[in-house]
Amino acid sequence: MSREIKFRVWLDDDKKMFNNAGVVGKVVVLEHNGEGYIDDNTDFEPLYWGSVDDSTIHVMQYTGLKDKNGKEIYEGDVVKVPCDIEDSIHGEYSFQEIVYRNGTWIVQYLKSETGFKLPKGYTGGLLIDLYDHDLKSLIFNDDRLEYTNIEVIGNIYENQELLNS
Repeated sequence: MSREIKFRVWLDDDKKMFNNAGVVGKVVVLEHNGEGYIDDNTDFEPLYWGSVDDSTIHVMQYTGLKDKNGKEIYEGDVVKVPCDIEDSIHGEYSFQEIVYRNGTWIVQYLKSETGFKLPKGYTGGLLIDLYDHDLKSLIFNDDRLEYTNIEVIGNIYENQELLNS
């Protein structure tokens, strides 16, 4: 079984997201048309070469999962997650950020539908737990991770308003 390893990059200076960025070691490569890639051609002239250690460059990895609409989910995405228990404090859903922490993808709570916030860094749980699955399907056959009702509604760089009340 193989998995797709893909990256996208946000450049603070350009205020722009680059999809399909090439990342080799600590080097980020973006080509001239706004899409990144690595080319074996020695005549290749990239738009941008940068280091992942640069604080103005934000590299985000594809999680390998898709939302209910088939949209790929990346690190830094903000997803709308239905609440298990609807109440007057939280409402019907919450907004959560996709974060890679301690070897796994998690969802980090941002705020509820009603604007209720928890302290920064509060973990909503594992991303995989937002999909219908059982242990056997995770171990032997990941094509059963098809159903989820989460939805990507933006990301933390292009949609700053999702982080604010």
